[in-house]
Amino acid sequence: MSSTSENVDDRLSMLPEDILSRILSLMPTKYAVRTSVLSKRWRYTWTSVTNLDFDYTRRSPNMVCKAS
Repeated sequence: MSSTSENVDDRLSMLPEDILSRILSLMPTKYAVRTSVLSKRWRYTWTSVTNLDFDYTRRSPNMVCKAS
């Protein structure tokens, strides 16, 4: 494989959409969303993930949950 970016095969992008969705479903949501900047094809790929996880451990001091 060549060291220049023009000659490198992008095997991951050649995978079918359902396989990419499965791979993205295995990673934390915030990282799956970050893949949207990789290319035009990847822009909305993260929206098809089947497993969303949200990290509620980090809250800003301004975020207060009050019971009604």
